[in-house]
This record gives sequence, C-alpha cells and structure tokens, in this order.
Amino acid sequence: MTLVAAGGSGVRLAAMEKKALDATVLPYDHAAMGSKAGLRILADMPTLVPSFPDKVIIMRRSFVQKERDTVKRFLQGLSEAIYEISVSPEKGMSVLSKRLNVKDPKVIEENYNTYGRLFAFPSRVGRKGMDGVLEQIQQQSGGAKSDFEFARFVDETIIDELEREGFFQRINQK
Repeated sequence: MTLVAAGGSGVRLAAMEKKALDATVLPYDHAAMGSKAGLRILADMPTLVPSFPDKVIIMRRSFVQKERDTVKRFLQGLSEAIYEISVSPEKGMSVLSKRLNVKDPKVIEENYNTYGRLFAFPSRVGRKGMDGVLEQIQQQSGGAKSDFEFARFVDETIIDELEREGFFQRINQK
C-alpha cells in the first residue's frame, strides 16, 4: 500500500470518483455523497471503535489558563446545543438545513441521523478510544509509556467543574 497526501476531503472524494485513488478516509457528509455516487463504505470508525476520538476540541493550555471563563462559557453553549439537538430531531434538522444551506429533507435527515448520535452529553473524550490512539502513537514512536498518559493530553477539569455545579443536571431537567 502507498499512502499519499491527496488534499482535502472534497479533493479526495473527486479523486475517488475518477479512480485516481483506491481508498481514502472521508468525513460523513462526503462519505454519504460518495456512497450515492456508487463508492463503497468499508468501515465506519464510530462503529469499529465507538469511543474513537474523532470529534474533539483542541485548545492551547495557555489559552485555557488565561481565558478559563471564556472556555467554560463555550463548553456550556456547546453542551446546551448538543443536548437540544439530541432531544429534538426537528430542531437539529432545522439547524442543519440552515447552516448547510440544504433544502433536501432526505439529505438533512441523513446528516442528522449520522451526526445527531455522535456527540456525548456531557461532552467528554471517549477514554477507551483515546487510550487506544495514545497506545498506537507510543508504540510507533518508541517513546516511554508514561509520555502518553491520558491526563497529559486531555484536560476535562472544566467539564468536571460544570458537573459539580449541576450544569448538566439543570439542562436535563428543562
């Protein structure tokens, strides 16, 4: 097998359709388009590894330290949105239609059915999946196992704080 850098997902999808690539990894929206064009989906990461960390938010530690209140408000807003979309398919599909500027109800429903189930509430990184990824990186790099501990890469202290404050319970009670 030869791995090649082939551009963004839209470019890779076009290359697949023109048979310039034999396989690629695509986000869900492009995978759905590829499937409609006759391409075959071989694997779905959330099905293979349910807690695979492919939907994470990355911030510099210095930003989290300096702008902790901003980060906390961001996580609160994100959590409220995840909750609303998960309990109200109509609202979720309406947001998708508006943000994606897509009017076809079938496309919107497919996207909702794909993305609506993928986000955890509260928004935590899947520990098992992240541990698996860190273990693979550690093995490939030959680094010390202690250099690849979960806590070194994932900071959920603000999520913990929101949980202690009852934030997630209040959303659930609405």
